[in-house]
Amino acid sequence: MPFGDAFYGKHEKCTRSRSRFSGSATKSNLSATAGYGGYRTLGADRVSDSDVDYASEVRRFGGSFPFLTEHGRRKNLRHDFKFATRDVKTDGRGNIVHKPLHRSKPCFGRPERAVRGCLDRGKPYGPLNEFGEQERGTTVCDRCPIMSACLHVAEERVSSCARIESALDLWWTECEKSLGSVGLNACYVGRLGKLWRHFLSAIEDFGGWSSIDSELIRLDDLRRREEANRKRRERTATKRREEKLKRDFGAEPLSDGFLRNLENERKRRSTQLQTFRSYDAAPLWVRKLPTESCERISNVWWALQILRREGRRLTGVEVVKLLQAEGRDQGKNLKTLHARVCEDLKRRIPPLEDDLGNGPIWPQWNG
Repeated sequence: MPFGDAFYGKHEKCTRSRSRFSGSATKSNLSATAGYGGYRTLGADRVSDSDVDYASEVRRFGGSFPFLTEHGRRKNLRHDFKFATRDVKTDGRGNIVHKPLHRSKPCFGRPERAVRGCLDRGKPYGPLNEFGEQERGTTVCDRCPIMSACLHVAEERVSSCARIESALDLWWTECEKSLGSVGLNACYVGRLGKLWRHFLSAIEDFGGWSSIDSELIRLDDLRRREEANRKRRERTATKRREEKLKRDFGAEPLSDGFLRNLENERKRRSTQLQTFRSYDAAPLWVRKLPTESCERISNVWWALQILRREGRRLTGVEVVKLLQAEGRDQGKNLKTLHARVCEDLKRRIPPLEDDLGNGPIWPQWNG
């Protein structure tokens, strides 16, 4: 059996017993196991609500490319965590009742994947040795730091169902007879491949095992959402406090002299913009501006100076409120006025105040 001598000859670091699986599950045990905890799980990490999805997952993990996504890209299996076999608790029938949380190992404890992981060989590399063979690299399972725990769970799950155990025994017995004449890849095609598919069918018919992972992941997702919401609330509160401090300490009174100078500057800028429309060097969007738009843009600039003076937020909403309060909305409804003010703030006023090489059209005004 692949959890025995064939595996230990390849993985010397594993210290589990080499004995064959013993014992089989009764019908009552099988029915209790299949519905244990109210879940149907795909190995350890994935939960399926339909037999079709479960069967496809069994075939995928029992196939040659278990870690390809639906788009054909290889899934990255992180190896940045480790736990021992003793950290995984089961009910004796393959159902996991306690284990550390991990998200990146959907293959954990799956018998069909564990068997292939024991037998898979890495890609060949380098020159031929004296036997005419190349050295082999490591596989995904070789590099997995929790493989011992995975095999322990997979072995228990196989032992929990007599049909699964007998199907695996038959397949492996026939493979051992043929390994002298064929390679390991031949164990999954032809006559041996048919026996392998019988093993997969036995797992499909059994219905799967339960795992605490689904509940652990649900609770961890909830914790992550609560933490993200808490941090977002903290950022919002901090931003509001900073804005309030700016308004409280940065605000200056609107004196009559300031307002008079500001209005004179607004009129000058409106006239300047209207005159600039006739210049050949003016941008196309400036040459196409109607007089009404020139007045509106200068009014938006006027509102910005007042908001800045009072330490208020420089947003389109605040500008619109001020224009409406001062009767400078040109009779536009709220939606239209807000849209045009936002365009002025983002696309029209900044180019007018930028230095394009010959000095800005609207130079800086300090009040």
